[in-house]
Amino acid sequence: MSRLIPDAEIDALRSAVDNSIVADNIIHLADFVVEKYEYARGRPLASSVRDTAIVEIKRTLWEFMDRVRHERKLFLRELFVIADEAVAEAMQQ
Repeated sequence: MSRLIPDAEIDALRSAVDNSIVADNIIHLADFVVEKYEYARGRPLASSVRDTAIVEIKRTLWEFMDRVRHERKLFLRELFVIADEAVAEAMQQ
């Protein structure tokens, strides 16, 4: 069996992740973490520092999500390979 799985087949599988929910969660998480930091320090961050921190948190979390999407694609590709191998084994019996 061929181990080459077209990207179109993988991309056609539905994702269990809703990016609009992820975006909302990232925004909420960024605000929460900054507020937590401000609370722990006992004073608010300067507006420019707060804005920079939120932008950096969002950027970092979206980079993480990109890695997760890539790992999902690798995982799905492996599922296709395993399924191909199962068919080949079934045909040999």
